[in-house]
Amino acid sequence: MTSPSAQIPRRHDLDALRAMAMLLGIVLHGLISFMPGAGVFWGVQDIHTSPAFGVLMAAIHGWRMPLFFLVSGFFTAMLWRKRGLKALVWHRFRRILVPML
Repeated sequence: MTSPSAQIPRRHDLDALRAMAMLLGIVLHGLISFMPGAGVFWGVQDIHTSPAFGVLMAAIHGWRMPLFFLVSGFFTAMLWRKRGLKALVWHRFRRILVPML
C-alpha cells in the first residue's frame, strides 16, 4: 500500500472514456431492431430496416467491449497500487462474487 501523501489521482479521462463506451452501448442496442434480420436474435424487428445500421453497429461493436477490458485493467492496476493485492482481491470478492451468490 502507498502512503496517504502519495495517493494516485483519479483519472477522469478514463472515467469519461468508460462513460462514452456505455453511451455507445445504448446506441448499439437501439440500432439492433433496425438491422435487417434482427428478428432472429432480437425480440423486436422494425419494418424500416437499413444495412447502414448494421455497418454502424459493426463499427461500434468491434472496439467497444475490448475498450471496457482495457479501461478495467487500468482501474484494477490503480486499485492494486492504492490498496495492495490482498485488499484488491477482497474488494473484488465483495463487489463481484458475493452478488452472484
